[in-house]
Amino acid sequence: MKLITPLSILSTLFVAGYMNASGSGGPWYQSERAIDLDGDMVPDTARIEAIGPSSDSLTITLVIVIDRRTVWAEHWTSAYELVDPPEFTKGAADRDEYLRRGLHAALASVKREPFSLSDYLSMSDAVDSALVRHPPEFQVSFSYGYETAVALYWDPIAAAFRRLWACC
Repeated sequence: MKLITPLSILSTLFVAGYMNASGSGGPWYQSERAIDLDGDMVPDTARIEAIGPSSDSLTITLVIVIDRRTVWAEHWTSAYELVDPPEFTKGAADRDEYLRRGLHAALASVKREPFSLSDYLSMSDAVDSALVRHPPEFQVSFSYGYETAVALYWDPIAAAFRRLWACC
């Protein structure tokens, strides 16, 4: 009997993401992972998908799904992943591998953590005094591309995530 661990599931999904880059008309890359993001102790889904004909012309979407409903979607293009890349000595094959690693890292960066008031106060464009007076218990953060970091909080009334801040 094979023991299934969270690491083996993530590894399988990572490999599946590589296998879907076949140019068969589907997504250039896709992968997902199960992680509790709303604090109810039930696994939710973080999913990343890249659509386009090649690694230098992709539309990328990272979504958070809770109770089979998309509650957050973040969009960017592969051009942002390719800001200041290393030299691609093998051309498109190196670029493809670089992009896949970046997309995998973006998905792996999604995490639930305690709310950081200091980050919120220093990173937010506009501070909501209600959040300062009654801060959320946790935030969900992730990063992608050249330097972008995003923090969200769960709004239980709207049953959706709201942006706390995004930077760079």
